[in-house]
Amino acid sequence: MIALYGGEKLEATSTALYELLAGLYPKSPWSSAQIISELTSPSHVCYLAYSKSSEIIGFLSATVVQGETEITNLAVRKDHQKQGIATALIGQLDNPILLEVRASNSPARKLYEKLGFQSFLIRKNYYQDPADDAILMKRDL
Repeated sequence: MIALYGGEKLEATSTALYELLAGLYPKSPWSSAQIISELTSPSHVCYLAYSKSSEIIGFLSATVVQGETEITNLAVRKDHQKQGIATALIGQLDNPILLEVRASNSPARKLYEKLGFQSFLIRKNYYQDPADDAILMKRDL
């Protein structure tokens, strides 16, 4: 099930998102404070994917400005990947979409390309720990 986060259970939700990210990366790319900031900002939306047992198994966070959406984070728990959850999360968005992805993240890049995203810029050495380029991608409606 996919649901738009509405402000309920902030502490529990932010902890679940932090743990989800920590399970995917050697070091979580977002701190707890960053997650809370995203969840409480009026210019951000966050969609949560839940398992049948009501656990958060994925999320999409995005900034919406002047009719454009920029995905700031998209993550699905490892044991739930390749089940269409990321596609369902992206499917919640109905504006033109921008995102950036690590150049080395081939599975994500392939998914975005399959969903109609096109690369338009490379930011050299954008990411740290480990160093990597960022590929900016967009999808117009």
